[in-house]
Amino acid sequence: MKNSNPLTWSRPAMSSATNPLLHPTFMSQQYFWEASKAFVQNTMAQWMKDNRGWCQRVMRVLLADELMQRVSWFNTLDEFSGRKLDKQNELLDFVNNKINDKEWQTMLDVLWSLNALTAVRFVKRFGMQVNVLRTRLTQLVLNSPKRVHCIGEAIPYVLDLDALKKNAVELEGLSLFVPPSLGVCLRFLRDVYFDHVIVSQYIFKSLRFHAQHDMQDIIFYLPQILQALRHDSSGLLMQFLIESAEKDNKMAHQLVWLCQTEAYEGEHKEDRPKQFFDFCDRLNNASAQINPSQYTKAAKAKMISAELIKVRKEFGLDDGSGGNGGNNDNKIKSNPNKQQHMYYYMPTNPSWKIADLLPSSVRALQSKAKVPFMAEFKIQRDHEKSEIQRCIFKTHDDCRQDALALQIISLLSKIFQDAGLNLFVFPYKVIATRTGVDKVIGGMIECVPNARSRSDLGHENDYSLRRYFIEIYGAPESQEFKKAQRNFILSVAGYAVVCYLLQIKDRHNANIMIDERGHLIHIDFGFLFDISPGKNIGFERAGFKINREMVELIGGIQSPLFRWFTELCINGYLAVRDHMDEILALVYLSAQSNLPCFTPQTLDRLKARFLPNKSTVEAAQHMKELVISSYQSWTTGGYDWFQEKSQGIWKAPKRAEDDLL
Repeated sequence: MKNSNPLTWSRPAMSSATNPLLHPTFMSQQYFWEASKAFVQNTMAQWMKDNRGWCQRVMRVLLADELMQRVSWFNTLDEFSGRKLDKQNELLDFVNNKINDKEWQTMLDVLWSLNALTAVRFVKRFGMQVNVLRTRLTQLVLNSPKRVHCIGEAIPYVLDLDALKKNAVELEGLSLFVPPSLGVCLRFLRDVYFDHVIVSQYIFKSLRFHAQHDMQDIIFYLPQILQALRHDSSGLLMQFLIESAEKDNKMAHQLVWLCQTEAYEGEHKEDRPKQFFDFCDRLNNASAQINPSQYTKAAKAKMISAELIKVRKEFGLDDGSGGNGGNNDNKIKSNPNKQQHMYYYMPTNPSWKIADLLPSSVRALQSKAKVPFMAEFKIQRDHEKSEIQRCIFKTHDDCRQDALALQIISLLSKIFQDAGLNLFVFPYKVIATRTGVDKVIGGMIECVPNARSRSDLGHENDYSLRRYFIEIYGAPESQEFKKAQRNFILSVAGYAVVCYLLQIKDRHNANIMIDERGHLIHIDFGFLFDISPGKNIGFERAGFKINREMVELIGGIQSPLFRWFTELCINGYLAVRDHMDEILALVYLSAQSNLPCFTPQTLDRLKARFLPNKSTVEAAQHMKELVISSYQSWTTGGYDWFQEKSQGIWKAPKRAEDDLL
């Protein structure tokens, strides 16, 4: 029987004679509503009569958990007596301790008898804390797979590993199931699923569905999909990628970049769009032959600038003509005396056409062992006037970790937005590359617009953050100051969640930016998960960086704004916890690369930071304690001191106003 209407799930034995909803000629929308209402009322009444005791117990469990969710979100610091619940602790104990495994299973069975989707959502709510629920739901789904063929959230229970090993007959109808979300699809891009013909066909059917509806989502997860090629013995995944690239130019561009970076040395490079990638090779390789210890910054910049002048002339950008606006298939004449060739675009954003390269803008960046540099481009966005975009180029520096970190940050940003949180993070663009004859690893990094590093600001004026904000935005009582202060708090809270989950280290003041609106923005993610500077000594012990001058700008640790900041950190963490499986799937596929940030323990440690076996209240308390311990960690100031002494990176000195804290 078709289960596309949830109203039919409670009475699987009903026929069209007893249920008008099942009649094939059912057309009237008004009659549909009246019949539906009556059917729901009668079904629910009978179900509650048959399961009176268990119905009350299920409702009590759901109500108690929902109330505790609200407490965790809206009274995170337990400071507002008007938001406290009567017998709040008793409710928490009831959900956590007063229900044994057998009772959990019985409640799930009761819900399954009414509505499969309700049962799936019940397990989604409590399954992380109660493992027996996930096991029982898997049994129910495999016994009656047709009841969930229209529920994408149930697919992980259908594709149970034990069922795969037994080649269960229930999997034969998998092609009739609706596709799950793209995040769920990622979980099945593994060798154990690729080896099963029916399952692999279903996975690629689902990927094609998502590609047809939103290619941008496929592009977002492309680095992980590409990693799964190592398991693609059937060639279905390769076929999917080629078909998608043929249909979408941006998909094709991103696929070429990733393939070029991930390819092994010695592979043929004639298949690449030669002219454009030669241009990018020359840009990225402009500083590769310079000995970093032999020249000053000014000398390095002069040498790189001279090399870029050659590139500019060689590729026809010397007359400033770079784009004719709007048409992605256009070819332009970049020089009247040269042949037509494809336009050049910013690799970090294919919709930005390069109108000119500005060699005089070159700036050699600080590094002992390498020669990264920043250059400016004149770009055009569609038919708009040209503008300046800065980009950093690196060689002998693997930028794939940065790309991964920023991909996860982009995902977390979407989660914050979907949860109605205004937390701010800025996932700028990074493209990892291999350049030169030896295909040296490197990358191109989009600069954060209208922002300067905390170190540069400190060297310029030696102001604390609070004094700097007063100088730029006005007195603390002014609206401009309060707006910038609010932006600062929202961004520090957003990056607190990011840095804790990803364990981002090397957080000195050259890797922290302040933009013109007051946002704090983290850059340079060379150390995350299980690696840290100094051969992984793990000196930075704080969950995230928050120091005295940051707290001073927020208003002091006892201020209402600091309490609001703590609430924001807790709310952001709780929102992200609900998407643990999607984040773990993304990281799992990325861990199959040779990136140094991954160790055999990385996934287990990342999962542990989500506290999957704890309640929402306990998770909120954990984040509250993390905020305080991060502020009190002496290693934050110690690391800034070390970077000041060894690299000349500015460190905020202890000031008299710190006594206000």
